[in-house]
Amino acid sequence: MVKGIVEFILRFRMVVLILVITLTAFFAYNILKMKLIDNPNEWPPPSDPNVILNQEIEKNYGGANVVTIQLETKDGDIFNYSTLKKIKLITDDILLMDGVVPFYVTSLAAPKVKYMKGTEDFLDINFLIPDYPSTQEDIDRIKYGVLHNPTIYGSLVSLDKKASLIIADFWSSEKSHRHTTHQVIYKRIKEICEGYADDNTKISYTGTPIIIGWVNSDGLPYILFAFIGFILVACVALWFAFKNIVGIVLPIVLAITSIIWAFGLQAVLMGEVLRSASAFVVPFVLVAASCMHSVQFLKRYFDEEYPRIREARPAILKTFSVLLLPMGLSLITDIAGFGVLAIVPFDNVSVLGRIASFGLVSMLICICLLLLPLLSYFPGSPKKQITEEERGKQANLLEKLCQKIVVTQVTGTRARWMVMTCMAIILIISIVSLFWISVGQDNTYAIHNYLTKSWRNNRIFQMQMEIKERFKTIFPLNILIKTRDEDGMKSPEVLKQIDKFAEFLQKQKSIGGVMALPLYIKLMNRTMHGEKEEYFAIPKERRAVVDYLYLYDQGAPGTFQSVVDYRGYNRGVLVAFADNTSHETVNSLMNAAREYAKNTFNNGQVTAFIGAGTIGIASAFNNNILKWLILASLLSALASFVCLLVSFRSFIAGLFFLLPLAIGTIIFFLVMKLSGIEINSNITSAMAIAMGVGVDAELYFYYRFREEYVKSKDFNGALIIGFTKIRNALIYSHLPLIIGCWALIPIPLYVSYVGYGMGMILFLCFAIGFVLPPFLYSVLRPKFIIKRN
Repeated sequence: MVKGIVEFILRFRMVVLILVITLTAFFAYNILKMKLIDNPNEWPPPSDPNVILNQEIEKNYGGANVVTIQLETKDGDIFNYSTLKKIKLITDDILLMDGVVPFYVTSLAAPKVKYMKGTEDFLDINFLIPDYPSTQEDIDRIKYGVLHNPTIYGSLVSLDKKASLIIADFWSSEKSHRHTTHQVIYKRIKEICEGYADDNTKISYTGTPIIIGWVNSDGLPYILFAFIGFILVACVALWFAFKNIVGIVLPIVLAITSIIWAFGLQAVLMGEVLRSASAFVVPFVLVAASCMHSVQFLKRYFDEEYPRIREARPAILKTFSVLLLPMGLSLITDIAGFGVLAIVPFDNVSVLGRIASFGLVSMLICICLLLLPLLSYFPGSPKKQITEEERGKQANLLEKLCQKIVVTQVTGTRARWMVMTCMAIILIISIVSLFWISVGQDNTYAIHNYLTKSWRNNRIFQMQMEIKERFKTIFPLNILIKTRDEDGMKSPEVLKQIDKFAEFLQKQKSIGGVMALPLYIKLMNRTMHGEKEEYFAIPKERRAVVDYLYLYDQGAPGTFQSVVDYRGYNRGVLVAFADNTSHETVNSLMNAAREYAKNTFNNGQVTAFIGAGTIGIASAFNNNILKWLILASLLSALASFVCLLVSFRSFIAGLFFLLPLAIGTIIFFLVMKLSGIEINSNITSAMAIAMGVGVDAELYFYYRFREEYVKSKDFNGALIIGFTKIRNALIYSHLPLIIGCWALIPIPLYVSYVGYGMGMILFLCFAIGFVLPPFLYSVLRPKFIIKRN
């Protein structure tokens, strides 16, 4: 049947190629319509309580995509015509942006920020900056309003008076009637801020939309350049493997075609929206897989079958016939591994697994419909057939080293036991180190290069540090508060409880500011009593609270909409702004807030629901990523094991094939820890390629061993020939991939340590596969490897 299929493809090769080209053009057309909408709020599992809470709060109060802008004067303070006008202009520009949450915008020029002055006979409550300041009297009025308002001075204006904040929020959920993307937010904020910066005004901006927006716009060219570099390294290695153009072009054409089909299938079957930039790691994976399988095929064709048969078509048929089973089973196990990732409930993981699976299925098809016809058109010239002895003499240094290692592991005595002892020691250390590995994601650093610490020279990071240094008001922790009674948020008792909760959060180390309804009420109470500090407190009478809400809301309806539900005044939000999203900060804040709510706050009259905003989403990520990293790895291994079990009907065979992969994966985590790299969602890319490519070499060896054993019935001899030939091909498929992956290290983006991780796990599986399987097969002589012969 295989012979008939191959002969049919080769007979109608032009028609087959036209079909492939047509499909490729169709998929390429659909790719052009794709767009990237990367929303970190939707990365964690949708069933996570924090994600559900975040969606509820975003829908009603905003606070899910906060951007913080800082204007800093180099000479003098902010109380001058130019700076105050810039604050007003930037605030107005932000209020006109698509997707902005208007009632969340907070700045000296925002409608919700008021000028407040009161005596026993006089009360002035108005916009702090109603229009562009034009006189010294306007500036003096603004300055008085700032310095005499404890909710502004120190929070929106720095204590040295040289900087002021503008805080904005945007709807990103597609369920919102108005929504936008992080790329759009970043580009527009960048355009606005750069337009108003000058020699005396330094403008910084940060927040999750800025970080993710930068990665998915200005950062994307880095991935493109990295991929081009990756391809060039692969081409150089392929040249050394084959010394001809065909050996370079065919694997790359196969990879590029598979990539186009992968993204095209995603567009056609799953929609035109990419939910995460992690999808752009897929091309690296597919180039790796293409080189792996193409090199095995072409090495067999150019070095053995074509020189022996001397005719291209029969040589292609023979090569395909003997490699169909290992190649097909290898790709099936690859697909199984990535298929498991496709069901992981993290958008940035599932999209990678899904598109990689599409790509591997495409590769399986294109090997038949593209690689075979192209090779028949460009078969090259057959080499002179040589004996194994002659081939051994002509082998280069790497190939000779490969053979020596195999012979030592199969027939050696003391040397191979020393190697196994060293591996066992490293494995034990790696297993012990697993208990000290922290898993989570700090987006401040996760977008950068952990190896070169590229954040030190990155303007996005520098701006975040500039704002952190003065205000620490960057990443929100949103807490939903529900009252038992209707209009409960107007109760002085409830407001006092919320105020105490706010004071508790304000004392936390990483918190820069707190926003809640009691602050407005306290400020009004102080103003109504002649600005006496002792009245900066919640009034005792409910009537006073109601009056204050009415008075403050005048002229700017919706002032309190970011902190209270106007429809019933029985729900509201308490927001605490943190300066970072490190694992320690996120865990500390979440634990402290939950402990306070449980032991002090929740009393039946009021209940706090904790875990929304950037901090809550980070917590959801950290809580789930370890579980799903382990589960995805185990399920991927199980899927591969089931494929092997069905194919070989042997439990032992599955263990033999997967053992090098399991050991390499465990050691991989130790290497990542020693390299100072955070174990986050990006590392799943490296894990995925291990689950896929890691078992391929063992499958190719198995079928090659069977060929050799049938000829000689010499077990050790077949081991040596089988391992040597397969590992020689691996040198030209794995080493260039490893080098290509490590060539990404200088890139100042997360793809750098993804590449480092991919290269490292390939190297570990490659190295362990060199020494462990020959040892195990020669010592244990498992029956499954010869029982079919």
